[in-house]
Amino acid sequence: MQDCVTYVGEPEHFATHLTDLDRPAALNPARILPNHGDPDRIAAGGYGADLLPATKDYITRLIASRTDPTLRVAPLTDWIAPQLAAGTLLWFAPYEAVHANNLKQVAALP
Repeated sequence: MQDCVTYVGEPEHFATHLTDLDRPAALNPARILPNHGDPDRIAAGGYGADLLPATKDYITRLIASRTDPTLRVAPLTDWIAPQLAAGTLLWFAPYEAVHANNLKQVAALP
């Protein structure tokens, strides 16, 4: 898990990634400590279990970006606006570059 969006290394395996997110969700975790992200958030106890559906939503949007040009040009803040407003995610500016790379990875899929 990463904060505030996940890094995509193998977009061809999105289906597996989405399924894999169900495993920790089934454990009903009280907290999730991302392995990368805002060190202050991690030190403060990380995220609640709502990080898991937020991550699934982001991956689903990445998949949709292959055929939706509006998603490819929308800023990351638009992508995660509902989760930011709800406090599910906190803004962490360094992940703009991660998001841009994720979009390139998805665009390069055959």
